[in-house]
Amino acid sequence: MKITVIDEVEFDGKVVKALIDRVAATATLAKAKYTTYKGAVSILDRKFDDETLKNNKLPNDFRGEIVDSITAYLIGKPITYSVKDAGDTLVKTLTDYKKRNNIHAMDVELVKLMACCGEAGRLLYLDDGNIRVQNLENWKYITIWKEDILYAVIYYYRNIRVDGVEYITAEVYDRKNVTVWMEKDSAYEILVAEKDHGFAEVPFIPVLNNKESLGDFDKVDDLIDAYDKTVSDMQNEVEEHRVAYQVFKNCKVDAKVKEQARLTGAFNIPKGGEVKYLVKEINAEFINKHLDRLEENIYRFSKTVNMSDEKFSGDTQSGVSRKWKLLHLEFRATIKQLSLIEGLMEQFRIMEYIWKAKGLKFEYLDVEMSFTRNIPMELKEAAETGEKLSLLTSRRTVLETLPNVPDVDEELKRIDAETDDELE
Repeated sequence: MKITVIDEVEFDGKVVKALIDRVAATATLAKAKYTTYKGAVSILDRKFDDETLKNNKLPNDFRGEIVDSITAYLIGKPITYSVKDAGDTLVKTLTDYKKRNNIHAMDVELVKLMACCGEAGRLLYLDDGNIRVQNLENWKYITIWKEDILYAVIYYYRNIRVDGVEYITAEVYDRKNVTVWMEKDSAYEILVAEKDHGFAEVPFIPVLNNKESLGDFDKVDDLIDAYDKTVSDMQNEVEEHRVAYQVFKNCKVDAKVKEQARLTGAFNIPKGGEVKYLVKEINAEFINKHLDRLEENIYRFSKTVNMSDEKFSGDTQSGVSRKWKLLHLEFRATIKQLSLIEGLMEQFRIMEYIWKAKGLKFEYLDVEMSFTRNIPMELKEAAETGEKLSLLTSRRTVLETLPNVPDVDEELKRIDAETDDELE
């Protein structure tokens, strides 16, 4: 949640409460997006005035597929972080930072939150002098800006006291200090007094999913709800009429006759009489076409690929064909990647102060980030491509195109070793 101020803010208990209350409604809406991704969708709350009617509630997890597919596609393979002309000490520092924070998992979670909510945040803090990172959901923080400069951030979350009473804890970070406040009555009181957080500015980075801060399924919410409703209503129809009703014409049937028919499998029907079943006809073809159109539009307008579609995953599809079908997904991934790079570069800019204070020769602009799309490749096709490239390019370039060669340098060493053995 973003708030822009003209004058500097003097934080006290009433100000902290006022700011949190000010964004409460927006925060609730933001959290609702994430809960739908987790499965709390509108069909589950559906009620009928007539409680005797069947009321199936069958959610279809399109939102999960949309978010998980773009996350896996963009960052299923770790971002490669490197620093130009880095010495051994800096390389070790960067390696330790990634291991200590399990940075691949943190990056994946950050992208997932961006996809769900349109924005996510990353908080930096020091633990025994080491930089640690924490991802924040966008309904748990308030950024306070002054003249396009991040002036402060409030990270707030719910706790439960020993007596079971729930309250809010708010950590307020300004450009130098952090103060922890605790909700009490009509204001907040200090829980942990102001202390230096160790950074040269607010140690927080908001990362937008796109410039509009839209989540990846925002534009298809209504289509997904319509799909859930149609599937649920169809199941209601099936269950309401799963037992066909018997119709007797010009014949008298009582319980004794029905029981006899159950045992013998036959009715004694007088002349002019008739026994038949009353079955409601369901236009399955119309329903299926309607569902197909909804599904097609969900994937189309969310720019997601239906991985189970024969047109994408069928044996007759070539690698080139699949790449064309991935074009819309790639466009969405590129926008997200640019926003992610912008946020991560800002993170390294803030981290620069800490590492320079330790004597490291680190410039955040020297950080390079490399993304590798997580898509299945056909080994046969890659091998044929590599064979053709070998006539035009170096061995290293050829090996870089092969999906089953994770470490090109190591593979080159193995090739050289095998060549030496053959010469002996």
